[in-house]
Amino acid sequence: MPLAVAAINELIDYYFRGASAPTLPANFYYTLLSAIPSGGSPNGTEITAGGVTRQARARNTTQWSGTQGAGTTGASTGTTTPGITRNNDKITFAASASADVSGAVAVGLFDASTGGNLKVWAYIRNSGGTPVTRNWLAGDEIAIEISAMQWQLS
Repeated sequence: MPLAVAAINELIDYYFRGASAPTLPANFYYTLLSAIPSGGSPNGTEITAGGVTRQARARNTTQWSGTQGAGTTGASTGTTTPGITRNNDKITFAASASADVSGAVAVGLFDASTGGNLKVWAYIRNSGGTPVTRNWLAGDEIAIEISAMQWQLS
C-alpha cells in the first residue's frame, strides 16, 4: 500500500517535525485509478466513465478487519498477518456501468467525495497477487468482493 504524496508529507511533518497529528475524515472515498500517482500527477488518474464515482467507506471496525484475520471486527491483535486489513463487506463502485469501463490498475483512497487528496493506493491484483488491469462492459457490476481489498502497512 503505497502512501500518496499528501499522506507522506503529513507523516513527515508529524513524526519528524513535531507538527500536529494529521486530521482524518470520518470516511475515505474509494475510486478506481487508470494510472498510479507520479511526480506530475500526485492523485493519479481517476476513472469516471460508465457512472463510476467515489464510494464512501467509514473508518470503523465493522467495515475493515482487524490484523488477526479476514472478517474480524475487534481491535487489531494479529501476529500472523500484522499490518494487514481487508474489507469486511462488498465495495460497489457502480450498480451497473452505463458504458464500458477500462484500464483500471489501482484503487485509491481520497479524503473527500470530490477533489481532495489521494492518501493511499493499491494495485488491483489477481488471486495470485500479480497486478492486473481490469475492464468492465456496460451493464456489469463494478465491485470488490469481501476480503479482496487488502491494505498492508509494513
